[in-house]
Amino acid sequence: MSVPTTTKASSLEDIAIFTLSEDKPLYEILIAIKEKQQSQQAISHKSEPEAIKQFFAEVVPEFDPARVYFSDMKKIINWYNILQAKDMLDIVKPSEEIKAETEESSEGAEEKAE
Repeated sequence: MSVPTTTKASSLEDIAIFTLSEDKPLYEILIAIKEKQQSQQAISHKSEPEAIKQFFAEVVPEFDPARVYFSDMKKIINWYNILQAKDMLDIVKPSEEIKAETEESSEGAEEKAE
């Protein structure tokens, strides 16, 4: 018996957080947490609600409190900690940025070969 799949996957580039001015891509928030935490683990997503809210406000001071839910804050912190534990924070970049870096490194390799 097969079960229909209803799970939706979103790419990192498609996820953003509402701010008071413009939406901020998730990868920028993860990078901001990484910089704040100096690449170490962040506060636990199971911490006290006020501690989580304070931490999130320090990382994204311009977030829209009317549209960013507490559950969103917990998820982002949890995702960050998972990526940090697996040493995968360096892949948190938009594909355009990765493509540009790849092109730059291949151009440099071509120049050395000549």
